[in-house]
Amino acid sequence: LGLLTISVSLSALKPPDHCQTAICKKATTTQIGVFFFALYLLSLGTSGHQPALQAFGADQFDEEDKD
Repeated sequence: LGLLTISVSLSALKPPDHCQTAICKKATTTQIGVFFFALYLLSLGTSGHQPALQAFGADQFDEEDKD
């Protein structure tokens, strides 16, 4: 999440905000690469702990307790 925040915060990692004569500059390959790499790491990290949450929650119930 930090890398994603950095990729949209640093001016070197995002295209210029202003367009000159109605022609905007496109993002460079590095800027696009860093942004999508940050999204990839975010989704990979989320998928790593997401399946484990259900198992940890199910482990809290005692099968012998009728309440």
